[in-house]
Amino acid sequence: MVPCYTESREGLSATLDSMAASNLRGLHGIIAAVCDGRVIGVGSTESCEDALTSIMTLERTTVYSDYTEYYGNYKGLPMYVVAKHQNAGKRDSQIRVFNLVNSGRFGRVDYIFMTDADCYFPEDSVYQLCWRLHAEPDTYASCGDIRVADPNNWLSRGQTYEYFLSQFHSRVAESYFATVTCLPGAFVMITTDVITQELIDLYSAEPNSLHTAQLLKLGEDRYMTSIFMKLFPLRRAVFIPEAVLHTGVPESSSILKSQRRRWCMSAFHNMFDNLFLPDLFLWTRFGLAYALITTWLQIAFFLLVLYSITRVVLFGPLPASISYAAALGFLLLTVLTPLIYCR
Repeated sequence: MVPCYTESREGLSATLDSMAASNLRGLHGIIAAVCDGRVIGVGSTESCEDALTSIMTLERTTVYSDYTEYYGNYKGLPMYVVAKHQNAGKRDSQIRVFNLVNSGRFGRVDYIFMTDADCYFPEDSVYQLCWRLHAEPDTYASCGDIRVADPNNWLSRGQTYEYFLSQFHSRVAESYFATVTCLPGAFVMITTDVITQELIDLYSAEPNSLHTAQLLKLGEDRYMTSIFMKLFPLRRAVFIPEAVLHTGVPESSSILKSQRRRWCMSAFHNMFDNLFLPDLFLWTRFGLAYALITTWLQIAFFLLVLYSITRVVLFGPLPASISYAAALGFLLLTVLTPLIYCR
């Protein structure tokens, strides 16, 4: 499954090429792409719908009142495209595919592989995810190592370290001790037996409070994982380090700020919600509590650092103990504790 929004023709082609070149070792697949409205991105001259229909071999088109379906293939791999006429969000795109799978539209489907339209990956990555699900029946999802693709400036290079901690170290620890608590929508495979009507109903609910709005609107991937944890507490989501994917990252501070604001708000509300699940793995509960506490401590130490610098500039030196405590506390919570936690 490939949800699309404003990606370029080059980005879409790279993702589809990776999917078409995947070595599935006897398994069969179909590409399902969902275009979220007819939006033209900055620097592009065409929408995702126009780009996809021009690079695929088109066989049949069906037009409805609020969306259009395209049937064809891409380099020999069957391809289905649904283009929504209005933007409705990534969550709506995922729900559409889940409903199609449940209705038997694609025949028997055992696994759903989800990726974004600005990613590329080696030919054996999809099989690595699929093999783990087949080998361990108690596992409902598997995700891989997401890396920054071609960093071009200092901002994207800086995110390489962040991705190494969050996408690799944290998920290695979660997978080893219990279960992954945030399945990345850019690189995850899910067994279809967990795509139940109850899950779809919960995932398609409308927010009725500020808290549920943060859950539903800001972080689809994390909230979907939270529903899995709630409905299937005894099954696991695992991390496969051998499966690698490269993705584009924000290269401007405004886009990065907007993305991180959504991610941070979604993470905080989901972790708080999951902390009180009755059948949660003990290590997962400890990890969620640890993350929530250190988030606030990190903010406190950061403010203390700012206060120390301002006080020194305006009024002279502070006692060394305050300055050292502020700097050391912020350093430990920012850099060292993720590494200690993930060992």
